[in-house]
Amino acid sequence: MMKLDARSVEADMQYPSVVIEWDNALLSGNNRAFKGLSILNQQLWDAQGHLSGEADVVVTFDPSQADEALIRREIERIGGKRGWPGHLTVATVPPGTRYYGHKNIGFRFTRNDIVIFLDSDLLPESGWLEEMIRPFADYRHSVVVGNTYMDFDRFYARCVGLFWIFETRSTERELSVTDWLVSNNIAFRRKVFERLPFPERVTFRGQCSELGRLLAANGILLYRNPMAQAAHPPPNGIRHFVERASYSGHDECSYRRLCAPVGVANAWARFRFDLGVVNQRVTRRAPVIGAKAGTRLAARVLGAVFYLIKLIAYALTVFAPTAVRRIFGAATS
Repeated sequence: MMKLDARSVEADMQYPSVVIEWDNALLSGNNRAFKGLSILNQQLWDAQGHLSGEADVVVTFDPSQADEALIRREIERIGGKRGWPGHLTVATVPPGTRYYGHKNIGFRFTRNDIVIFLDSDLLPESGWLEEMIRPFADYRHSVVVGNTYMDFDRFYARCVGLFWIFETRSTERELSVTDWLVSNNIAFRRKVFERLPFPERVTFRGQCSELGRLLAANGILLYRNPMAQAAHPPPNGIRHFVERASYSGHDECSYRRLCAPVGVANAWARFRFDLGVVNQRVTRRAPVIGAKAGTRLAARVLGAVFYLIKLIAYALTVFAPTAVRRIFGAATS
């Protein structure tokens, strides 16, 4: 592992471009997205004198889904009298564009050598911006992943945080190599992402893992900076909870179908594996957040429900590949 010098950013470090998709905001709510933008605006201004060049922010939105006038009005309000440093681009994407499409299209509007993808439902911690780009002072670092952790501000969030994919807030300070690419809090050197953007698939999620494998196949290491932290919310209500679980089952079946036969037996085997993972995560994370017995039990039950929905969606996708996409209005074929 390599230690980060948290005292200063190298003098020749430049402002990055930051791409924010207005896709997750449709689920987590505009208010959280505007709060995240406000945090970003402050950090961009705070970096003046530490970073050279010009800041660059790109916000992408689907005009058929999001309120353009509201987004532009709130971005202007957040900027206040001093506005936004450097360049700010609010770009439309074709109607129906999904999450990874937002990112690939947003990249086309960026200007700087380092490009950060920050999701609209994340709330970056103090110092996040500079910690995301600090590792790039070393020319050997081409992809840096921040630490995305779950909110634990209410009972439901604590239960989801105990079993879901994101870990707890990190207390580590050292940069390390990782094999886990998360697309919501990640930075690339421009030439790397130009060559290897997020793959185009019919899946809702999963392209991040595929891109991680492509980078590895090309000898490009991923580095995790645990000091670049941002908080992620739980699924926003029952519908979003069911959607995320269903997407997970659809995507896993779809990716498996690319390289091997699929069947209901696969879904059942994965469900049993997922339940084991839920138990491991709850056991490991509960002491970290001080979760008591009732919260741990509720987390295990909620996790079982989540992965049961995933099982059903996987099985449905075995027999009808586009069914889940049609149910949630995202069918492309």
